[in-house]
Amino acid sequence: MSKKAKPAAPGTETPIAPLRETAVYALTFPTLLGVVREAAQLIFNVILEAARNAPPLREAPVRAKLRAVAQDLRFLERFLHAAGEDPDERDFAEDGDLLDWALVQAREVARIAVRIERRIGPPPALEA
Repeated sequence: MSKKAKPAAPGTETPIAPLRETAVYALTFPTLLGVVREAAQLIFNVILEAARNAPPLREAPVRAKLRAVAQDLRFLERFLHAAGEDPDERDFAEDGDLLDWALVQAREVARIAVRIERRIGPPPALEA
């Protein structure tokens, strides 16, 4: 019997982060990290505001959202793959199994992205 993932309880959802944690994982100075997060939030707000005046989407909103998810998954696939193949990480022998596991997870993330991409089809053609 397979268990389905349960959605988050109402009120416990994580807000949309304007910056990927994978983009800032190496920032170890709290002050710098705070500044980068604030700048990302400002840019995110500008993008949301600009989207209100943008031309209509060329495809259904759900299709556009799924296309964005697939692109994020492709980013995560590359990040996991790079983490698993980082030669500097091999210096930490105790984490060798994690490196191999990261490569397996990269392939799994890629499979999910492929399923989404196949389901939604190619992006609509740009109008000339």
